Amino acid sequence: DTIEIYTNAQTCVASYNEGVPVLFGGIADQTLTAGTDFTVSTVNLPNGGQRLETHHTMSLTLAEDTWVAVFARGTQGATGSPPMFPVFPYSLSSAENPDLTALLDNTATENGTRALGFTNALYVDIDGNAQFDPPGCAGRCGAVDCP
Repeated sequence: DTIEIYTNAQTCVASYNEGVPVLFGGIADQTLTAGTDFTVSTVNLPNGGQRLETHHTMSLTLAEDTWVAVFARGTQGATGSPPMFPVFPYSLSSAENPDLTALLDNTATENGTRALGFTNALYVDIDGNAQFDPPGCAGRCGAVDCP
């Protein structure tokens, strides 16, 4: 599972339709990986359920007013990150799930939509003028193809 940090991120084109960009994304400034950059622990809930939790602290060196957004997402093959069936049933492979028994045996290695969480943008006023001054292009203008 990963945590992605975006700070004044460059726009990228995620999809084209007949050569025209139709879907855009952003390029993460930093991607952290569970087990390498942070640990994930299981928390038992009073109702008998469980949730996964992590705590990670990092420092940012910022030279201009900056927006920051953080995404946490499950990845295929990661422990504890099976597809979100039945919330997103159409993302599962019918070849991997030919019947109800296979559907109910949802595993982390299957194709499918994974969990995703993200923050709203956090605006940091670096120059202290009590307002957020949107950053200029400074090499970030123009969309490139997403990695």
